[in-house]
Amino acid sequence: MAYGVSIMEGDFDGDGDDEIVIHAGAGFPMILDGDGSRLRFLSPLTFGVFNETDEIIMGVLAGNYSIGDLRGNGRLCVTSAGVGSRFALQVLFPGERIPTDALVNAWYADTGQRLFDWPLPIEDMQFSGDQAIADIDGDALPEVIEGSAGSYVHAFDYRGREPEVHWGLDSLFGRCR
Repeated sequence: MAYGVSIMEGDFDGDGDDEIVIHAGAGFPMILDGDGSRLRFLSPLTFGVFNETDEIIMGVLAGNYSIGDLRGNGRLCVTSAGVGSRFALQVLFPGERIPTDALVNAWYADTGQRLFDWPLPIEDMQFSGDQAIADIDGDALPEVIEGSAGSYVHAFDYRGREPEVHWGLDSLFGRCR
């Protein structure tokens, strides 16, 4: 079985040459240099005090990446959707009810470390998520916009908070927070 994966390119280390972010099948994203050598993995560790998930590791199944400066400080961030580590337990023990989180994550491209309050749980499994990065609340900093198969649309700032934006989709597709 093959998975569709988008490869994103950008100058993640400030050397003037492009690098790429990629993962192979179900796994952990990594950044490769232009010559194909691995520069760094994007940290799969997810535990944190403020990120609202108790998953320990996040894996990307067939996700696509987005890249943007989420903090307005010149540091590029990579975003992707994925699943928590307990998803593997669901596969290993079919028929057992093992709760797991679908997650959206953001990492600093230059270090591979996740942003402090990330990853964020999102309803419904994110086997292949595409995020958009744009300023939707007018504060001059972009948000990560992610939709789910449950017809929900979320926007998260770099702190993982959802801005008060109403797009008028409540009656058509669900809720926008």
